[in-house]
Amino acid sequence: MMSFGSALSRWRKRLLGALVVVWTAGFVATHVPPATLPSIAAVGDKRLHFAGYFFLTGMFALTLVAHGLRPLRRTVVAVISMMAYGAIDELTQPLCRRSASAVDWLADVAGALAAVAIVEASLALVRRRRGGA
Repeated sequence: MMSFGSALSRWRKRLLGALVVVWTAGFVATHVPPATLPSIAAVGDKRLHFAGYFFLTGMFALTLVAHGLRPLRRTVVAVISMMAYGAIDELTQPLCRRSASAVDWLADVAGALAAVAIVEASLALVRRRRGGA
């Protein structure tokens, strides 16, 4: 029986392409000057940070699965990459008349951690149901 990672490997290029598009769109969105953006008060800035990094990290983790990284390695790679990217994202925002925020970064990290936990738990459940495949 084929493992989920093996099945996902057939989608490697598509996942990587989608990840590049999403990551680029996220970077652009977080660097648009605030005067040109719609109000987000109803949703909340921290919720958007959490959701954005949750989605980005989930896609990143699935891309790493498709490329054959083992669970511990992909967890470390995904979490450290997102922590570093979130910091860079925050630190470069002042260049675009936006403010850097440690609390925004913490929301980014929380979203990344939640995504990795859900992806890894889901994969473990799939492996368990398939009898360890």
